[in-house]
Amino acid sequence: MNTPVSGKCAGCPLCGARSGPVRRPGRRRGWRVALCLAAVAAAAPLGGADTPAPDGGPPAVLNRAAQVLALSEAAAARELPVRLSGVVVGDAPPVGRAFVLWDTSEYIYVQADDRPASLFQRGDRVEIEGHTGAGGFAPLLYMTAGRKVGEGVPPVPRELTAEQLLAGQFDAQWVRVRGIVRRCEPATTWAGRWRLTLALGGQFLAVHVDSAEPLDRLVDAEVEVDGLFFNQHNVSRQFVRALLFVPSGVAITTRVAAPAAPFDLPVRPVRSLLQFERGGRVGHRLHVRGVVLHRAECGWLWIRDGDHGLRVVARQGEAVAPGDWVDVVGFPTQGSYTPAMEDAVYRRSATGEAPAAARPADIRAAIAHDSDLVALEARLVEARRTPEGVTLLLGWQGELVPASLELSGGDKLPPTWVAESVVSATGICAVPVSEAAPATGLLEPRAIELRLRTTADIAVLQPPPWWNRQRLFWGLGIATAASVAAAAGVFLAARRRLRDQALRRAKAEAEFSAILAERNRVAREIHDTLAQGLAAVSMQLELAKNAPGADRAAVAPYLEAAHGLVRENLTEARAAIWNMRSQALETHDLAGALQGVLRQLTTGRPEATEFRVEGERRRLAPQTENELLRIGQEAITNATRHAGARRIEVSLHFGERQVALAVTDDGAGFDPDTAGAGAGRFGLVGMRERAAQLGARLEIRSAPGEGTRVALSAPTPD
Repeated sequence: MNTPVSGKCAGCPLCGARSGPVRRPGRRRGWRVALCLAAVAAAAPLGGADTPAPDGGPPAVLNRAAQVLALSEAAAARELPVRLSGVVVGDAPPVGRAFVLWDTSEYIYVQADDRPASLFQRGDRVEIEGHTGAGGFAPLLYMTAGRKVGEGVPPVPRELTAEQLLAGQFDAQWVRVRGIVRRCEPATTWAGRWRLTLALGGQFLAVHVDSAEPLDRLVDAEVEVDGLFFNQHNVSRQFVRALLFVPSGVAITTRVAAPAAPFDLPVRPVRSLLQFERGGRVGHRLHVRGVVLHRAECGWLWIRDGDHGLRVVARQGEAVAPGDWVDVVGFPTQGSYTPAMEDAVYRRSATGEAPAAARPADIRAAIAHDSDLVALEARLVEARRTPEGVTLLLGWQGELVPASLELSGGDKLPPTWVAESVVSATGICAVPVSEAAPATGLLEPRAIELRLRTTADIAVLQPPPWWNRQRLFWGLGIATAASVAAAAGVFLAARRRLRDQALRRAKAEAEFSAILAERNRVAREIHDTLAQGLAAVSMQLELAKNAPGADRAAVAPYLEAAHGLVRENLTEARAAIWNMRSQALETHDLAGALQGVLRQLTTGRPEATEFRVEGERRRLAPQTENELLRIGQEAITNATRHAGARRIEVSLHFGERQVALAVTDDGAGFDPDTAGAGAGRFGLVGMRERAAQLGARLEIRSAPGEGTRVALSAPTPD
């Protein structure tokens, strides 16, 4: 329905008068428009040709309803002058101040605030003057002056279908609809009128009728209604829903009368509702009978007929209790899964015992009891408050069943409703239907819901075990906290142990560095004193032995013996210096030092050699590098001096936390179990002692004629 909206007058196109923001035309504004219209009337007779605007826009004065409706919202808000002649179709809301005019071109909604529109009756031919308004949905006309000039014939109504009711294109038009009256009640908007709810083509239309007598007799009647089509709209001028306004003096035509005594209709079994049948009273009320299962505060009833339940939507306030037998007359409609009955009335016929709840064995049996009272023995999973009351989650037959109960905000949940309890839940069964259901054929849902009536519908059969979910969560929390604390303790202990190991390692390295420094000092002293002296003695003996004129024959044996002793002591001194000080490790890493030893001991010899380094090459602790170098040096020396090998292979492998050294030759070999300490400078005993100092694993494989393999695997701590 059109309603006036605020706007700002853009000025009269004839006199140029302007005004501020307006909602309805006032008296002062009305006489200005009247003067303008009078000037136009003097220049052109009523109903004459349009007076075109100088700029080619709308005419200066609009004299056809179609011209008004063709205006845009902004143009209609400029309050353009209008003069129309037509027939009054009927009064319109607000009653007494508005009507609809038809001028053969179009229908137009007219609102008259300065004079009563009730002076005009349906069928009057009138001439009116006024100006346009934007309206809330479509352009309208504000009347400032008007007079009756005779009698006219109202137009023939346009018959609308249910789909056209939703189009929003017939605002203020005279239309006709046919349908079945579902409900009748006094109108709350306009006193003295009745509001009918008309069902047609699956749509519901509100019809407002002026009648001094109640229209209850029309409920369930098939009627034909002529009226003015109006609508409700939103703030964006968009159609929301339609209503039909029947003007005063227009009667409703009954095509099929309603039964005079609806409770005399034959009683139908509940299970027969919406079943296939030919020639039935489609869309009309039916009569059923059953025992009351529950009555909600909103007036809804649930009844049982045999083994079928039915939800009844009624608006009467008569109190009934479970066990009462009632007759119900209402309109069958499709519920969620099974039919329901809406716009119903009921009356009590007998009183009896409250019916017992059905106890379905499985989910399929429970679905057959849609809208019926059922009882389930289930496990209470959860109970939580909601704005509407309380929602419970029940575990039953491997399914989760929601159960709802309406409670006021001050009501508290029973303290026995504890999770993991075994309960008996009694309530009205409801079957929700998923959107993924098949399009045709048998529909078999796999879920149910319960509507509880009171808190007594939950009976605790067995309290939860002591070790319930809540305590389990607490236990897990405590165990987790203890685990975290233990992990933190282990972490701190490990950090402390690693710190102590680092300190011990640093101390050991410092001590070892001091030992090495002292050994280097002693080596330098031997080299600078004893070794140099022995070298000088050896030189002097050589000179004496080769001196001319001496009795060489007599002293030669003694000189030769002295010379041999000096050479032997010099070799011993050099060996001691080599053993105490590794100059190779001062300038190279372990791999470079081993490669240098291999090259030094085999240069000029016939042995073929191969040296390999595997893994990420890095420096090790000084003691580790020194012991590995000595073991490798001894193994290479034994291979060159004693084995008579043709090929010597040395491999050094760096692992993440260990290092492996292997020296392999194809020489004569020996028996490791019988070899003594004299085989080589250090011998096997020396290699095993050095490996033990490193905490390493030493493996010596050899046999006579099969070569020798010395393999060492030592840890490399961080």
